This record gives sequence, C-alpha cells and structure tokens, in this order.
Amino acid sequence: MDGTPPAGRSPGAERGRARRALITGAAGCVGSHLTDLLLDEGFEVVGLDDLSNGQRRHLPWGRAGFQFEQFPLGEALYEPRFERLVAAADVVFHLAVPRDAERLLRAGLQVVGACGRRGRPLLFASSAAVYGREYSRPLKEDSALQLDACAQ
Repeated sequence: MDGTPPAGRSPGAERGRARRALITGAAGCVGSHLTDLLLDEGFEVVGLDDLSNGQRRHLPWGRAGFQFEQFPLGEALYEPRFERLVAAADVVFHLAVPRDAERLLRAGLQVVGACGRRGRPLLFASSAAVYGREYSRPLKEDSALQLDACAQ
C-alpha cells in the first residue's frame, strides 16, 4: 500500500490535518482568487499550473499552506505525478484551460479519471472571463477571446 487512504476516504480526516485542495489553473484569474479564499478558510492548497495562460504574479508566494507545482496537464509523462497530487487532496478544482483543443480534452480526461479512481470530489469549470469585455449577448464560442482578463 502506498500510504494513501482508500478511494472515497478523506486524507485530511485520516491524518488529522487541514483539508487539502488541489487547484489546476491556480495562476489564472479564477484559480488565484479561489486559492486565496481557500487559504483564508484554513485549507492547504496545492496550486498546479503550466503558466501558459496564468501568471506567476497571481500566486500567493510565501503564504503558509501554499505549495506550487508546474507542469502541463494531459501529458502522459506527468500522469504519475498528477495521480499523487490527487491522492493527497481532499477536493480538486479543475480550472486549467489549455489553449490547444486536443490538450484541453486530454487534461480534462486526466483530471476526471484521477478523481474517479481516488474517489475525490471534483469541481470542473471554466471562466467566461476569457471573453473579456465582449458586449454582444449571448456570448458564443467564436466570440473574441481576451486571455489576460485578470490583468486589469
């Protein structure tokens, strides 16, 4: 046994420690705000980002309870590393949005699969903030994107 609690069991409860959240896309606009909120609520947070969209300045460097991992989701090379992060988490928030459609699909499948195997709760979301200040309604998939929407 690798020391991980069985699927469906909370590692935090077993170890008597703060709950641990894994946030993919932690250096993005929504991910960085969620990271701050969860740290304020007493969670330990592992932020994962490949920094292709997110920015290092959005991360709470030096803040107690925060750990950062940098690698791309959806790549087979990093799958064992990602599985370990999910196994150690109590909850996973998948907010990462790779720009490439194929990587986006592989990343989503990797996250859903790992959470399913470990019995971890998963919030899988994206942000409409990428559409920036688009004024036409409703927003459409081909609306102009603004990938630095959090920079303002």
